[in-house]
Amino acid sequence: MREVRKNNKKDENSINISKKYINKISSNYDNIEELFNDFNQRKAKIMLQNEEMLKKSEELENSISRYQNLYEFAPAGHFTLNDNGLIIEVNFALAKLLGEKKIDLLGKKFSKFIDPIFVEKFHNHLKDVLKNRIPQISELELTRKDGKKLTVQLKTISFFNSDGKLEFRNAVLDLSKLKEAEEKIRLSTNYNRCLIETSLDPLITIATDGTITDTNQAAEKIIGYSRNELKGTKYSKYVTEPEKAEDGFRQVLKKGKLKNYPLELIHRDGHLTPVLCNSSTFKDKFGKIVGVFVAARDISEQIRANEKIKQLANIVEYSDDAIIGKSIDGTIISWNKGAENIFGYSASEIVGKHVEILKYPEIKGRAEKIIQMLKKGKRLTNFETVRFRKDGTKIDVSISCSPVFNSSGELIGTSTIARDISKRKKAERKLKEYQKNLEKIVKERTKELDFQAQILKQVRDAIIVTNAKKRIKYWNKGAEELYGIKSEYAVNRFLNDILKTKWLSVDDEKAFIIHMKKRVTGRARTFI
Repeated sequence: MREVRKNNKKDENSINISKKYINKISSNYDNIEELFNDFNQRKAKIMLQNEEMLKKSEELENSISRYQNLYEFAPAGHFTLNDNGLIIEVNFALAKLLGEKKIDLLGKKFSKFIDPIFVEKFHNHLKDVLKNRIPQISELELTRKDGKKLTVQLKTISFFNSDGKLEFRNAVLDLSKLKEAEEKIRLSTNYNRCLIETSLDPLITIATDGTITDTNQAAEKIIGYSRNELKGTKYSKYVTEPEKAEDGFRQVLKKGKLKNYPLELIHRDGHLTPVLCNSSTFKDKFGKIVGVFVAARDISEQIRANEKIKQLANIVEYSDDAIIGKSIDGTIISWNKGAENIFGYSASEIVGKHVEILKYPEIKGRAEKIIQMLKKGKRLTNFETVRFRKDGTKIDVSISCSPVFNSSGELIGTSTIARDISKRKKAERKLKEYQKNLEKIVKERTKELDFQAQILKQVRDAIIVTNAKKRIKYWNKGAEELYGIKSEYAVNRFLNDILKTKWLSVDDEKAFIIHMKKRVTGRARTFI
């Protein structure tokens, strides 16, 4: 509209110039016709210019209207401030962003909607716009009418209006959702990094050229180098078989993934760690492979455990004792060589059968009690009973039974060790028979001795019995009467001490002992 007014002024000036020109030449009546024609031409020209100006004015009005619509309904917030910081123009997007009506925003200070912490930053922002004469961008926090905080990007330019007054035009972009997304990405990144770092398995990312781009702490520990030392180096440098590792890497790039690929990692100090590698490729947004992710599972413990399991399996399999696994309902699920030797059934014959096939005599009376005991975690040890072999013969066995629980602590079966004690039982029976016979013999011998003792008591001669050391073991009534010494005093004393005898020489004593062994002298009879 300002431009249209300027063009109308130009037209008025043109008409005034034409009037002056006519007044100047009106004194020349001879050229009046020529003057009239010239006037008509000028008039037609001016009318044409006016039509063009009206047309341009309409186009300008349409352009202003389109601009106004774009301004009002733009998705981003727009507003204009005067040099006092008051809002003089505002669009619907900013009003909606602040939760206010558009009419209520006009004439208010924009700083009213800025979080107090950011007010000084806003004023410095306007100063930078004036100082640098170029658009400036800042991030601020605004407060909506409902109290909700918004993070926005503010872009400002300065200009002077037609009246020569300073104004600031501003564009506001809501960054809240972007900030929320960035925060979610940050938290997700931190979360993923925590997962990576807390993983017990070494995790490594490798570029397509085979160089390490990232690792976790577990990888640092198992290889012995820091993340910074590992980055940019070839991964194949840290394995015992580089060619095998490179072949696996090619397979991943070709197939997209690789599972349980065995390798050995070399620690900085030289010790080796066997691992199983699970690998997959990762791509950029265009679908191009940019690297390989590797998770290496340390299987050292697993290998050691497997060796122990093999050893235990061999012990179980080749044990002389029968080792039998049974389900909770009594179905036989495992049967070793010892069981085959003791009971005569092969594993293929008996696995899947019920234990009743062995004709348990106590199966009905004790089975439930045994199960209840095992459920409590108790064991049945050295329970002696009878079982039957495949051929029907009866054997004596000693049974030990242990519970088998699953990971939830539920009883799922039992493990039974049966030892053949038939030979021992046979020996015990023979021993009992021998003991019975021995007792009979002892009783009979005791009777004989009692009878002999009674006879000895009736003998009036002195009878003395000594051991090899000449201690008195027997001193009868005759000895008591002869020497006047009671039996309870004499027994267990040395003969020489009782009889008060003293030999002239050792040879004489020996000769006497030999003589006494051969014959009896006087009323005293001494047995040595």
